[in-house]
Amino acid sequence: MPDKFRDMPLTFVKHRGLFNYAELMNAIHQWFRDFDYKFHEPKHQWKVPAEGIEIEIKIKGDRKVNEYVKHHIEIFLRVYDMKDVEVVKDGQKVKMQDGKVTVEITGKLELDWQNRFNGNKFLQGLQDFLHQFIIKQDIGDHWEDDLLYKLIAL
Repeated sequence: MPDKFRDMPLTFVKHRGLFNYAELMNAIHQWFRDFDYKFHEPKHQWKVPAEGIEIEIKIKGDRKVNEYVKHHIEIFLRVYDMKDVEVVKDGQKVKMQDGKVTVEITGKLELDWQNRFNGNKFLQGLQDFLHQFIIKQDIGDHWEDDLLYKLIAL
């Protein structure tokens, strides 16, 4: 039986220094909107220890490419030791944050998301034939690459 999900490589980003938390979150949400992904945040935790604010956020998004293929993207954002600071930018005082940020971005390509080939061995055999001989090149060279480019753009 062919894999229903195909995993993309993990993208990992680390940053230590100044950043704008509100702009970071707005940019992530806007990216999902721009590429027509439905998304939600199943996890959003804030902790306030003495050394600085800690935040953990998980954002999941998915998009139907066609009747057979669906993209899934998951972001896990961690912020450590975040503190508010004022910075002079272009001659004006701007409120920013200082801290450590790590972002993990993963993606999955889901084939047959409507489960049309579930049921018996004959349908699963047809799906194997479809994946190996009919749409093999579309899967590898088109849909997987498209998702990978989107992950890199994010």
